[in-house]
Amino acid sequence: MIENFISIIKLINKIEDPRQKKKVKYLINEVVGMFLFASLENANEWTAIELFCEYYEACLKLYFHLKNGIPSHKFSRLFFNT
Repeated sequence: MIENFISIIKLINKIEDPRQKKKVKYLINEVVGMFLFASLENANEWTAIELFCEYYEACLKLYFHLKNGIPSHKFSRLFFNT
């Protein structure tokens, strides 16, 4: 089971970010990874995803840098609706 988890992390880290680097506050692989893990825990609203990520921030930092912390639910909504 842990091998599957590690494989998912490796795949997420291979996602290329088409956005302009200077304007990026949150890395695409981190946003997608946080969204995926929160969704697997039945977080199905933007605020629930944000709360999940805040609660498990220390755990998420084992796999993602999270240089700018956890994105807000407003950012996530805009990110995925773009």
